[in-house]
Amino acid sequence: MKKLVFLAVLLLNLFASIEAFSCHCSGNYEFNTQEDLAGYDFVALVQIDSIYASAIPKTHENDLFYQADLTVLESFKGDTQGSILIHGGNKTVTERWSSCDMGIDKSETWLIFARRGENGQLKTHFCTFSSMYANSSGEKTTHGRSVSDLEKLRGLFQAAHP
Repeated sequence: MKKLVFLAVLLLNLFASIEAFSCHCSGNYEFNTQEDLAGYDFVALVQIDSIYASAIPKTHENDLFYQADLTVLESFKGDTQGSILIHGGNKTVTERWSSCDMGIDKSETWLIFARRGENGQLKTHFCTFSSMYANSSGEKTTHGRSVSDLEKLRGLFQAAHP
């Protein structure tokens, strides 16, 4: 009986520790109006031209981010200086990774939702509405929400700017 209780406690601790290291997002998980996007400074369909380790200094020792140069294909809100910070790791350019990595890579097309940081640099992360629209071969994603979100954005912003 003691072994069974020990095994149960061990399994509970294992699941609790996995939960502690997983990525969690809170807040609204979809948008329906322009007001739902008020917290974003930049919303656009973009082509990822390159990804690289960022030269922007880290605020904290454990900060994990990289940078991407991009071309705006269709803009809905704000403008960019041509690059964006992406919070999380990327096996191609960072030494570490996390459960919050977005997996953005060169030549992909993404629907990006970003905010400006303290230094004015646009940044996005796992808990935004950002999602891959097409892979590097140009194939649109058939899972996820990017195709429907793009159509929703076109409707919201066309109605506002006929």
